[in-house]
Amino acid sequence: MDTLPAAEPPGATPPRSRLWLALTVGAVIIAAVTIVAIVSSDDDSSDGAATSVGTSAQGGESTSVPGASSPSGGAAATSGSSDTSSASGSSPNSIPGGSTASTGPGGPGTSTAATSTTGAPSGPPTVATPGSATTVPSASAGTVTLGLAEQFAVLGNTGVDSVGASTIGGRIGASNGSVAGISSADNPAGVIIVDAQSAKQAQGDVDAAAEMIDAQAATPLADTELAGQTIRPGSYSADSITITGTLTLDASGDANAVFVFHAATLTVAEGSRIVLTGTPSDASPGCAVYWRIGTSATVGAGSRFVGTVIADGSVTTGSGAEVLGRLIARNGSVRLDSATIGLPACS
Repeated sequence: MDTLPAAEPPGATPPRSRLWLALTVGAVIIAAVTIVAIVSSDDDSSDGAATSVGTSAQGGESTSVPGASSPSGGAAATSGSSDTSSASGSSPNSIPGGSTASTGPGGPGTSTAATSTTGAPSGPPTVATPGSATTVPSASAGTVTLGLAEQFAVLGNTGVDSVGASTIGGRIGASNGSVAGISSADNPAGVIIVDAQSAKQAQGDVDAAAEMIDAQAATPLADTELAGQTIRPGSYSADSITITGTLTLDASGDANAVFVFHAATLTVAEGSRIVLTGTPSDASPGCAVYWRIGTSATVGAGSRFVGTVIADGSVTTGSGAEVLGRLIARNGSVRLDSATIGLPACS
């Protein structure tokens, strides 16, 4: 008959195996409780962040380029942007100054860099565009005052003469020479061949006008052949200017438009012409066009020329040339060939 082990008496010390088992179970329980607490804490943080993001997306403020759309579809909240857009009349998605705010890689409400066109460009003067394109200068032309010389259609220094019968509708003078080949019989009534003193005074006024023109800033002409071009009011410069064909000067409706051309020489080819457009009906075409020439100027045969020539050297016309303006030679002479010179009716 088998014998059962004897029961342990009360208060006896348990074996070591049971003690280690109890400690191990206790440690596992403590670790499990700790892990559950940490996971619960992380879940609470995530829920809070999600709640914060949702609140911001629905009702929070966002900063954007004035006029750009916000994430919710409404206008982006930018301090003062609404008042600025309303006052300036700018269209949506535009930056004041003309540039467009485009959506950037970050999605709606963000913007790529945009450049404003407000303000004058810096750097050297703009070069006038050659060819048939309209030329807009970077330098404006100022008013030119001719004084007594305004009454002269032809004014020379060393002399004035005409080969063939020339018709001149204004005063004729030479400050240090004589007038030859021009008679009252060849010209309409009112043409006056003045004495040398009046011509000297007129030349003095021309000198002042030349200094005034020379002091003006000028836009360099990229193409010194002006035929085929349309040029807006302004001040222009070149080493030499030629016109072989038709040059159009567009006043763009401005009654005070002024055109000034600076060059060492001026050559208008035979049969060429200058057309002045865009002037008010009460404005004379030749009143505000000036050709400031450093040496000599030539107006070819059969050409139609507009403006006042102020040349430091001489001025020559070909046969049958027509000029609405003035021919002035500061140091040389004016030589005509059966030309027609008429003063513009300036106020």
